[in-house]
Amino acid sequence: MLDRVISLRQAAECTGLSVATIRRLIERGDGPPLTMLSPRRQGIRESHLTKWLNSRVRQQGDEAAA
Repeated sequence: MLDRVISLRQAAECTGLSVATIRRLIERGDGPPLTMLSPRRQGIRESHLTKWLNSRVRQQGDEAAA
């Protein structure tokens, strides 16, 4: 089964972040990896977005470490 590629706008809708924030995180190396669809078109694989979101889950008690 193909891993669907979604736009940055769709990723923003899924996460509640703005497109600008997602772009900023990606540029810093803290966001989900981009998939280049063409020279001018980028997207994010749904599986990469899910993996990135799961990596950002804090466990109870982690707030003190942050």
